[in-house]
Order: sequence, then structure tokens, then C-alpha cells
Amino acid sequence: MSLPLLFCNENIATRSKAAAHCISLGIYIDESVKILEEVEKNKVYGIYRLNAEMTLKVWREQGYLKVYPTQVIRETSYEWD
Repeated sequence: MSLPLLFCNENIATRSKAAAHCISLGIYIDESVKILEEVEKNKVYGIYRLNAEMTLKVWREQGYLKVYPTQVIRETSYEWD
């Protein structure tokens, strides 16, 4: 199954995880950021708001997001606002 198919899942944990994994892989960045920003702003999502906020914060500060300990980080030239 392709990760972007999970962007439409009704479960917020599934959507958030799919978005974070895509960011860590350097794919579907714009869509992933949009999902995490939506989660971050919506009070109904509870603790998932903090998870989305911290995921975006770490990614923006480091320039990458590492999900697995053995993951090799490739350089990207993605710029965000």
C-alpha cells in the first residue's frame, strides 16, 4: 500500500503517521505538511496536536526527519515558509 493512500484515512493517528513517514522519506512533502498543520491547529485531535507540532518543529529545525535508527538521510533542497 502506498503511504499517500493513508492521507484520506479517517483515523487521525494513521493520517499523522503516514504524513510523518512521507516527510522522513522526502516524498509528498507539501501534502504531509498540510496534514500535520491541520492536525496541529485542531483542538479536537488532543495529544495528536502535540505530536504533529513536534514532528514539524524537528523537521524544520534539523532539515530532516529520522523515523528509524538505521535510516540514512539524503540531502534535499526542500524549502518551507
